[in-house]
Amino acid sequence: METLRIPLQDTLTNELVDVGAVLSIDFDKNTQALKVFIYLSC
Repeated sequence: METLRIPLQDTLTNELVDVGAVLSIDFDKNTQALKVFIYLSC
């Protein structure tokens, strides 16, 4: 059985916003990786 960890490594960045520090996720990269994992791993 194959596994996939979301969020992918190196797709999180630290950002400062009005309320403080947050983690920002690259949703496009994670969405694409999930699609490839689901539809091409069969």
